[in-house]
Amino acid sequence: MKIVLSLLLVALLSGCVSKSKSQVQAYQAYIAGQRDASSRAQNLTVTVVGNVKNPSVPWVEGLTLAQGLLSAEYQGAWDPREISVTRAGQTYKINMKALMTGGENPLLQPGDIITVKR
Repeated sequence: MKIVLSLLLVALLSGCVSKSKSQVQAYQAYIAGQRDASSRAQNLTVTVVGNVKNPSVPWVEGLTLAQGLLSAEYQGAWDPREISVTRAGQTYKINMKALMTGGENPLLQPGDIITVKR
């Protein structure tokens, strides 16, 4: 009898978890994972600043600057005068002539900010 009580006491003190407590922990882990996935999904966009219909463009693998601009639907009456891409605090001016002739069309990354100026 002493051995059984000793084993029971050791089991209780060693961190055995009841079924209901285990279910609560599993649910909390599930919710935390959902929040994490949601915040990652929200960051998978490219922001377009300027006269555009859609200032937030969903990012997908292989998204180019030209595709992002088309998705944003530029609304200006005239062609843009200047386009730049800001990534991680660094701003890069785009050569408009090269972009229009297909020579410069960089890949975009999640979180990039495209600025379109007339």
